[in-house]
Amino acid sequence: MNEKMLSWIKFVRLPTVLTVPGDLLVGAAVVGRDVSWPSVVAVGLAYLFGMALNDVMDVKQDRVERPERPLASGTITSTQGRVACTVLGVGALLIHPEESLGLLLGLIVLYTLLKSVHPLLGALLMAACRGAAVWIGAGAPWELSFPLIGVMGFWMLLIAGITLLADLENDPGKPGRGLSGIVAGGWLGGVTLILFNSGSPYWTGIPFLLLAAMLWRNHVAIRRQACVLPRNIGVLLSLLIPLQSLVLMAYQQFLPGAGLLLTWPLLRYMAKRVAMS
Repeated sequence: MNEKMLSWIKFVRLPTVLTVPGDLLVGAAVVGRDVSWPSVVAVGLAYLFGMALNDVMDVKQDRVERPERPLASGTITSTQGRVACTVLGVGALLIHPEESLGLLLGLIVLYTLLKSVHPLLGALLMAACRGAAVWIGAGAPWELSFPLIGVMGFWMLLIAGITLLADLENDPGKPGRGLSGIVAGGWLGGVTLILFNSGSPYWTGIPFLLLAAMLWRNHVAIRRQACVLPRNIGVLLSLLIPLQSLVLMAYQQFLPGAGLLLTWPLLRYMAKRVAMS
């Protein structure tokens, strides 16, 4: 792969955007509507905008703590980064010029500006961003149904937990074992409730058990280590795709669920070359 292209892929953390379409598909499935594919593309661009904006805003800090990042190393100039950021944000609005998309972009900017104030605030804002993606997939209804509230709430708590865990990366003083257990337990408990309340077919228990085994294996790895490693966060982020697929199947969306699952090997392949956190 061309080195310059790889730098751009690292700049926007491209593998992570593969976890975004499932948010919208889940939102659409919960309310029983067809997903709007322009909104999927727009939210994906908004997510890339957020990744780019994060590096643009943190370039001085990255030069000290993460000098290998594209802006910090100079493989992408600050001007190029700002231009790319603008193009991604404007492109998202042009594709889906709705208030809901503007709200999502606003949340992304708030996260970037305020995440350093306190880890919990950053985690809640990141959770709000991913919850907004589920909401947009559901058609951005201002009157939320009980199932949508439940799924959005579960999604936001899960993302908040993963974000808090990511803040502990490579810090031996904060091994994150307890938080990892909470994330794993909450993840499994939340999926169990979704499967039970959606009236999903019994065979969905098989992929659920596989997902649970992979999740628990990652938790055990964290317990045995001195600290949380980037690969542990990468595993959690990559498992969002089979989780989304499982929820879609629980809501009788078998073809979208299977199609989404096909992107999982691609994500795992890309994650070997580009850090997801």
